[in-house]
Amino acid sequence: MDELHTGYLLDAALLRPESLAEAWEWAIEQRLGVASLLVPGDVEQTTWRAFDYLADAADANVADVPDAVWRGALDHASDDERWMIGRAAYDANRWDVAEFAWWPLAERGESRAMNNLGILLENRGDHEAAAKWIDRAADAESDVAMFKVAMRLRRESRGRFSLVSAEYWLRRAAEAGHVPAMYELAHVLDSGASMSKAFSMLSPRWAEERLAETEMWFRRAAEAGDARAVTGLAELLLDAGRLDEAETWFQRFADTGNPDGLYRLAVVAMRRGDSHAVESALRDAAGAGHARAGYELAGLLRRRGEFDEADRLATRAIRHETRAMSDSISAHIRNR
Repeated sequence: MDELHTGYLLDAALLRPESLAEAWEWAIEQRLGVASLLVPGDVEQTTWRAFDYLADAADANVADVPDAVWRGALDHASDDERWMIGRAAYDANRWDVAEFAWWPLAERGESRAMNNLGILLENRGDHEAAAKWIDRAADAESDVAMFKVAMRLRRESRGRFSLVSAEYWLRRAAEAGHVPAMYELAHVLDSGASMSKAFSMLSPRWAEERLAETEMWFRRAAEAGDARAVTGLAELLLDAGRLDEAETWFQRFADTGNPDGLYRLAVVAMRRGDSHAVESALRDAAGAGHARAGYELAGLLRRRGEFDEADRLATRAIRHETRAMSDSISAHIRNR
């Protein structure tokens, strides 16, 4: 701060700025009994950071950051910070700063930096240099390694850049044919469904493309034999009202012997309003040990006045549910 703050004062001479010590005192003074512009970064108040609202407001003006601040930040940055500074510079159309940030990382074999540097050079029209870096990034990666990196970033995520990086590596691994990565990428995209709905009013095309990509990766993983992707794809199709397709995939799930697949076939029948198919699927699921199916079938029979069979089914469902809970607790204790 001592070195870099003057970069913001080049046109401020007429304002007669106060000394740096006075500026610090003003910035950490509590306002309206709520917060100061700078808030403590630790209990001892040896470090300070910008108040959240102030940082949010400044994000839109990243293009106005003086050159000396970019250089100063890079001089003191770790490798991870250097990569993130490069991303911020790239987003602000400061491609010169982004290139300066990423080049040494790329030279040391950092795959993200090699890939991003390649994209930057491609966009700048230097196709030969771009191809070199992108090829080096691809050669340095294996689908297994990319998947492991992505899962570590998801587990250890400390912010937006980690999540973006995790999605990037999942996509690269999935594109390389790694089936679990296909499922995890689809799951990440599907988990953002609420965000897709929020954006759909502003950008319907963006939301449609994201949903289509989610379906594509679920489908590719399901076709490759990933059981989780089979259910993920079926649920996606069910939510979209594509009942015939959903039924096909739930049937594949049921054919593996999983009672939940049988129960989901009952849900499809409910959506269709086919009461005969609902009862048949609930009986199959309840007979296979699905507790919820047993409860729902018991309720259906009670509404029809068949109380004896309803009571037997409810009692059996309670036993199945109790056994499932006991097995889950035992597994948890074993894995501690």
